[in-house]
Amino acid sequence: MSEKNKNSYTVEDVLDYWKNSGVATYNDKNKMKRSFSVALRRYIPEKTSGTLHEFGCNIGMNLKLISECHNNLILSGNDIAKNARKHHYDCFDFYEDDTASFIEKMNPVDYIITMAHLVHMPPEFNEALKLIPQKFKKFLIIAEQNKLKHKLGPTGKKFARLYDEFWPELELIEKTLLETSYTIFVFKHRTIQ
Repeated sequence: MSEKNKNSYTVEDVLDYWKNSGVATYNDKNKMKRSFSVALRRYIPEKTSGTLHEFGCNIGMNLKLISECHNNLILSGNDIAKNARKHHYDCFDFYEDDTASFIEKMNPVDYIITMAHLVHMPPEFNEALKLIPQKFKKFLIIAEQNKLKHKLGPTGKKFARLYDEFWPELELIEKTLLETSYTIFVFKHRTIQ
């Protein structure tokens, strides 16, 4: 067990919380889901082939939506929630693993997406998150709550990061504040000139 830090949590506390969390379900009219899918279509056209992985996919609702219009993509996702494995959609390869551990051992994919997930990873996982640029070839697409963007430390089980500054080796090509309380960040590798 790791020692509690000044914010009174341990990495194990956070992991246990999410391992034992419920299965996420989304309303089909969910504004966030629609907004996220619009951003995905901009950077992942319908006829695209390749590989896509979602960090913190839970049961794979985003991956299910992607599979319905991107039948040439090989999809995968990871989540630590115990119930997600039992209830996930069968349109993707599911890995029951926390994101920090998964990042360290994953092979590169064309696209990485994540929605409302990285914010739940404590700062102790920043070293693993810094490996993300090595793990995708085309785009990294993140949707996170924007009201936390300048707060430090946990707010419940949330840990804010300034994504537009987190990976200096990546180019932020889109940062869009959505009508919901989320921001979409799209990154690509910087081109060498």
